Amino acid sequence: MAKILVIEDDSTMLLNLVEMLEFENYTALGARSGQEGLALVEADPPDLILCDVMLPDIDGFEVVQTLRADPSHARIPVIFISARARSVSGDRVPQAGVISYVMKPFDVQDLLNTIRGVLNSDHQDVGHNA
Repeated sequence: MAKILVIEDDSTMLLNLVEMLEFENYTALGARSGQEGLALVEADPPDLILCDVMLPDIDGFEVVQTLRADPSHARIPVIFISARARSVSGDRVPQAGVISYVMKPFDVQDLLNTIRGVLNSDHQDVGHNA
């Protein structure tokens, strides 16, 4: 099954997402900051990243920018998770190379459907799931 990295600074949300993914038979890793997430990508690249936009060190956009600048990690699909519509509005998400985004609070089934859709696609289309 696919390996998914969750980058989320809220400990409860991180734990819930990791447990949910493991329950769905994904291998799930968690990171509480952008830098920690990038270190995990470097050590063992995931098949997909769920990334909060607002992080304590570097934001989700900087995480994606760093990934896209490295040819060995450039094609890892990223789904943003955000509580603030403004942080994912406009053209920033598709221009950053983010595949999709989900707004907090989210429906678990909607998130899982988004994950499945991204993992089963060729990662060319950038969309969103509100």
